[in-house]
Amino acid sequence: MQINATINAPALSGLVIQNIDHDSPYNVIFDHSAKGEVATEVFFNMSVTDRWGNPIDNRRGNHDINLHIHGPAPDDCNFVGYGHDLNKPLDLNGNLSVKVKLTSKRGSNKYFNGYLWQYQ
Repeated sequence: MQINATINAPALSGLVIQNIDHDSPYNVIFDHSAKGEVATEVFFNMSVTDRWGNPIDNRRGNHDINLHIHGPAPDDCNFVGYGHDLNKPLDLNGNLSVKVKLTSKRGSNKYFNGYLWQYQ
Protein backbone atom coordinates (compact mmCIF):
# COMPACT_ATOMS: atom_id res chain seq x y z
CA MET A 1 0.00 0.00 0.00
CA GLN A 2 1.28 3.46 -0.83
CA ILE A 3 0.76 6.23 1.75
CA ASN A 4 1.11 9.89 0.77
CA ALA A 5 1.23 12.63 3.43
CA THR A 6 1.38 16.43 3.12
CA ILE A 7 1.72 18.94 5.97
CA ASN A 8 1.11 22.62 5.15
CA ALA A 9 3.07 24.41 7.90
CA PRO A 10 5.98 23.97 7.56
CA ALA A 11 5.65 22.58 4.06
CA LEU A 12 6.53 18.87 4.19
CA SER A 13 5.52 15.95 2.09
CA GLY A 14 6.53 12.35 1.85
CA LEU A 15 5.80 8.98 0.36
CA VAL A 16 6.05 5.64 2.16
CA ILE A 17 5.42 2.14 0.91
CA GLN A 18 3.86 0.13 3.76
CA ASN A 19 3.58 -3.63 3.45
CA ILE A 20 0.32 -4.92 4.86
CA ASP A 21 0.64 -8.15 6.77
CA HIS A 22 -2.18 -10.52 7.55
CA ASP A 23 -3.97 -11.24 10.80
CA SER A 24 -5.04 -14.71 11.99
CA PRO A 25 -6.81 -17.00 9.50
CA TYR A 26 -10.54 -16.26 9.52
CA ASN A 27 -12.20 -17.31 6.27
CA VAL A 28 -11.72 -20.21 3.85
CA ILE A 29 -13.18 -20.37 0.36
CA PHE A 30 -13.29 -23.81 -1.26
CA ASP A 31 -13.34 -24.22 -5.03
CA HIS A 32 -13.88 -27.75 -6.31
CA SER A 33 -15.99 -29.77 -8.70
CA ALA A 34 -19.41 -30.77 -7.42
CA LYS A 35 -19.39 -33.85 -9.69
CA GLY A 36 -16.86 -36.02 -11.44
CA GLU A 37 -16.54 -39.33 -13.21
CA VAL A 38 -15.40 -42.31 -11.18
CA ALA A 39 -11.62 -42.85 -10.95
CA THR A 40 -10.79 -39.47 -12.52
CA GLU A 41 -8.79 -36.58 -11.11
CA VAL A 42 -10.38 -33.24 -10.24
CA PHE A 43 -8.93 -30.03 -8.85
CA PHE A 44 -9.46 -29.03 -5.22
CA ASN A 45 -8.55 -25.45 -4.34
CA MET A 46 -8.85 -23.40 -1.19
CA SER A 47 -8.04 -19.78 -0.34
CA VAL A 48 -7.51 -18.56 3.22
CA THR A 49 -7.89 -14.92 4.30
CA ASP A 50 -7.95 -12.96 7.52
CA ARG A 51 -10.99 -11.04 8.84
CA TRP A 52 -10.23 -8.10 6.50
CA GLY A 53 -9.70 -10.13 3.33
CA ASN A 54 -5.88 -10.17 3.36
CA PRO A 55 -4.48 -13.49 2.07
CA ILE A 56 -2.77 -15.72 4.63
CA ASP A 57 0.42 -15.84 2.60
CA ASN A 58 3.77 -17.53 3.24
CA ARG A 59 5.89 -14.37 3.58
CA ARG A 60 6.03 -14.69 7.36
CA GLY A 61 6.60 -18.43 7.66
CA ASN A 62 4.61 -21.35 6.36
CA HIS A 63 0.96 -21.84 7.19
CA ASP A 64 0.50 -25.58 6.82
CA ILE A 65 -2.82 -27.10 5.84
CA ASN A 66 -3.59 -30.65 6.99
CA LEU A 67 -6.38 -32.50 5.19
CA HIS A 68 -7.60 -36.09 5.22
CA ILE A 69 -9.74 -37.80 2.59
CA HIS A 70 -11.48 -41.15 2.48
CA GLY A 71 -14.22 -42.69 0.43
CA PRO A 72 -16.40 -45.75 0.12
CA ALA A 73 -14.84 -49.19 -0.20
CA PRO A 74 -12.58 -49.64 -1.99
CA ASP A 75 -11.09 -46.59 -0.32
CA ASP A 76 -9.03 -45.63 -3.38
CA CYS A 77 -9.67 -41.89 -3.52
CA ASN A 78 -6.70 -39.75 -2.54
CA PHE A 79 -4.85 -36.48 -2.87
CA VAL A 80 -2.72 -37.12 -5.97
CA GLY A 81 0.91 -37.42 -4.90
CA TYR A 82 0.06 -37.37 -1.17
CA GLY A 83 -2.27 -40.29 -0.43
CA HIS A 84 -5.09 -39.98 2.13
CA ASP A 85 -3.32 -37.33 4.21
CA LEU A 86 -2.14 -33.98 2.89
CA ASN A 87 0.22 -31.60 4.70
CA LYS A 88 1.08 -28.65 2.48
CA PRO A 89 1.75 -24.94 3.09
CA LEU A 90 -0.33 -22.15 1.59
CA ASP A 91 1.35 -20.36 -1.31
CA LEU A 92 2.34 -16.70 -1.65
CA ASN A 93 -1.31 -15.75 -2.29
CA GLY A 94 -2.86 -17.79 0.53
CA ASN A 95 -4.00 -20.60 -1.76
CA LEU A 96 -3.66 -24.36 -1.77
CA SER A 97 -4.27 -26.31 -4.98
CA VAL A 98 -4.15 -30.07 -5.32
CA LYS A 99 -5.69 -32.79 -7.46
CA VAL A 100 -8.04 -35.35 -5.95
CA LYS A 101 -8.45 -38.81 -7.46
CA LEU A 102 -12.08 -39.80 -7.12
CA THR A 103 -13.10 -43.26 -5.99
CA SER A 104 -13.53 -46.07 -8.53
CA LYS A 105 -16.81 -47.15 -6.91
CA ARG A 106 -19.78 -46.25 -9.08
CA GLY A 107 -22.80 -44.62 -7.51
CA SER A 108 -23.81 -41.41 -5.83
CA ASN A 109 -21.15 -40.37 -3.31
CA LYS A 110 -21.92 -37.01 -1.73
CA TYR A 111 -20.63 -34.92 1.13
CA PHE A 112 -22.90 -33.38 3.74
CA ASN A 113 -21.49 -31.27 6.58
CA GLY A 114 -18.05 -32.81 6.11
CA TYR A 115 -19.27 -36.42 6.22
CA LEU A 116 -19.39 -38.80 3.28
CA TRP A 117 -22.81 -40.29 2.63
CA GLN A 118 -23.15 -42.93 -0.02
CA TYR A 119 -26.51 -43.59 -1.63
CA GLN A 120 -27.09 -47.02 -3.14
